[in-house]
Amino acid sequence: MWIPGVLMKAVQMGILLESAAMELVGTAGPFALQDR
Repeated sequence: MWIPGVLMKAVQMGILLESAAMELVGTAGPFALQDR
């Protein structure tokens, strides 16, 4: 069946997106706080 493969892809993409978002927040956070 193809559903487990799709779920695995979705989980992997979710983890990648989450880590990328955390990186963006980590790098942009201090600058955003300084601007305010």
